[in-house]
Amino acid sequence: MYQNETSLYINGYTVNDSGNVIIPILGQVPVIGLTIDEATRRIQEKAEIYLKDATAIVKLISFKVTVIGEVNRPGTYTNFNNQLTVLEAIGMAGDITDYGNRQKVLIVRPNPEGTTTYNVNLQDKNLLLSEGFFLLPNDIVIVDPIKSKVFRLNLPTLSIFLSGLSTLILILSFIQK
Repeated sequence: MYQNETSLYINGYTVNDSGNVIIPILGQVPVIGLTIDEATRRIQEKAEIYLKDATAIVKLISFKVTVIGEVNRPGTYTNFNNQLTVLEAIGMAGDITDYGNRQKVLIVRPNPEGTTTYNVNLQDKNLLLSEGFFLLPNDIVIVDPIKSKVFRLNLPTLSIFLSGLSTLILILSFIQK
């Protein structure tokens, strides 16, 4: 049967607040703190007790990340892949605007102990080694503005003012001759 991402979400099983997956016949299977491979093995072992030739497939169906700040389309995005990088999340948000600072991107990661933050530089090749490169569920990506944003936004007004001032000086100097 063909399934798209939405039907996988509807027909899949979720991990509850206690860290358990409730599966018919198998009951509650604790998966808190396990990787996807470890969770697959644990569910497979429990399934083999009740079912003959059982096969367990565990996937991270979806998770949300929020991208805000100097991006073209800030918002919350749902990812239907097992992993998502900070670059992909920014791409989902329409890339960084002309006023965004690619060297100052903050990743806020909520966890049970509080919040962890990672400052990443998208122009640094060591970005791939950063803890914040791969995003986790509920991460928030904040793109800071460049320092000259206010100046750039007011540049047309400033240029009109300076043009008017130079015209006034030119007229005054012409009148005095």
